[in-house]
Amino acid sequence: MFNTNKTFDLHGQFLCGLGSSNSTSWPHMDLSEIPSGVVEVSMIIEEGGREYDSVLIAGHMATEVRRKDTLVPSLGWAIALKGERIL
Repeated sequence: MFNTNKTFDLHGQFLCGLGSSNSTSWPHMDLSEIPSGVVEVSMIIEEGGREYDSVLIAGHMATEVRRKDTLVPSLGWAIALKGERIL
């Protein structure tokens, strides 16, 4: 879990980051501490009398960097077939 002891004081004041009087860097955290923001659900597609085992993936699929200091999430979705190669 992200260690908030290094980020906020007892009164909830932000201790580090851009514009802070006592630090010039952002707090560090492992990628494993950041939730993926993506969900997936198995589903069956029926088309032309055939059934296709597939998966629907939706959520924050990408991130855009703006002005070199702002991350903007990009919402999206995709459907993929399971266990089949598309050539």
